[in-house]
Amino acid sequence: MIDIIIVEDHPLVREGLGLALATEGDMRIVGEAGDGKTALEIAAQVPAHVLLLDHSLPGISGVELIRQILQQKPELAILMLSMESNPEIVNQMIAAGAAGYITKGAKLDILIEGIRNVASGGFFVDPILEPHLA
Repeated sequence: MIDIIIVEDHPLVREGLGLALATEGDMRIVGEAGDGKTALEIAAQVPAHVLLLDHSLPGISGVELIRQILQQKPELAILMLSMESNPEIVNQMIAAGAAGYITKGAKLDILIEGIRNVASGGFFVDPILEPHLA
């Protein structure tokens, strides 16, 4: 079972992701947060394999949040899920320690593939971004 924490500041998106992923037999949502501070608390307290992280949250920048979470839980795979597709920003998130990056324009099957990939220790980037990354 892949245990997932969703960190997204829009409740509707967070709930929709939870409902969509709950249909997968090998995934379950074990925590949710709408801001960086709560994300840090949940990541520290709740055992999980993957943390789905929105790039833009109130309070803490995406890069700083990645660094702080990985200081607490270096084994936690962070998969970015963002509207942002700027290659410079994507590369910054990956350099900070994200195990993958998916745009919110991706289809659900790409997200599911990405979750499974990073949960098993791999690296995953939305195929639409691959040609533009270093």
